[in-house]
Amino acid sequence: LDANTVKQIDKATGRKVSVKVVEVDRESNRLVFSQRQIAEGEALAKQKEVLDALTIGESIAATITGVVPFGAFAKLKVTKDEVEHEIEGLIHISEIAWEKVDDPGQYLKVGDSLKVKVVGVDRETGKLTLSLKQLLPDPWEHVLDIFEKDTTVKGTVARVSPYGIFVTLSPGIEGLIHVSKITPGAEPKVGEEISCLVEDVKGDARKISLSMALT
Repeated sequence: LDANTVKQIDKATGRKVSVKVVEVDRESNRLVFSQRQIAEGEALAKQKEVLDALTIGESIAATITGVVPFGAFAKLKVTKDEVEHEIEGLIHISEIAWEKVDDPGQYLKVGDSLKVKVVGVDRETGKLTLSLKQLLPDPWEHVLDIFEKDTTVKGTVARVSPYGIFVTLSPGIEGLIHVSKITPGAEPKVGEEISCLVEDVKGDARKISLSMALT
């Protein structure tokens, strides 16, 4: 889909659009269309060419042009052959911050100017993927200096899953209390602050095992 349609995806149902067939796989019963290639046409072709001027890992100034449930779109300027071009990329919701983001609108607004990191360039489709969080310090980098085994810490219940409770210990760092360590009927609620015992810390795996601390 083109950027304008994606930004109004809640109004897309029932609309008639022209699309281009981009994949037909009869064995898997798969049929893929592109509305973007028809709607953006020349602009998309130009973006594919300009992407050559970008390097994975570089940081560049950008402006937020749209905020959607799965992330945000940002425009940036790229110079190729001494000509300046404006192209658009997507900051996926998982690349906004190190902590879990539920609502991109709480972090970004249209018109925001910021630095982004180029993390994905697909010259075949013209897709540009950007990141905000990768320009920020990784909270897990020094996790072993902050959380020690067999110590008691306080955290806030972030979410409840079938296999346990995730607890936010600090921005970007969550630990898990496995369901086997939770007394039935005494499960803490989302948003509740609780005391936990740190049972294990695996920085490389980005995992902290917790249990409910005795009160």
